[in-house]
Amino acid sequence: MKDPAFIPDYSLYLATDTSVLSRFGDEFVAVLESCLGSGGATMLQLRFKELPTRTFYELGLRVRAVTSRLRVPLIVNDRVDLAMALSADGVHLGRSDLPPAAARRLLA
Repeated sequence: MKDPAFIPDYSLYLATDTSVLSRFGDEFVAVLESCLGSGGATMLQLRFKELPTRTFYELGLRVRAVTSRLRVPLIVNDRVDLAMALSADGVHLGRSDLPPAAARRLLA
């Protein structure tokens, strides 16, 4: 989604975390696809604070394939490294995360 002419739609921002994973199990990606497709969500934030890095990355690859196909921006919570590895459209940084200026240098 690195199209400079693309204007993101922030009208329905979906944020998910590991509590959803345990509830939906293997259906997680399919549920997200429904939310982003017919459900009308226009942006997705992956927020997996408890997942090991490799698990987050592998799941993130599957989710990224869906968001790319549906042209929905993907935001990764806290993890600049994973945002870069997944070619995410952005990263959400909290107060205890990498400072925004440093994240911008890495993501530029």
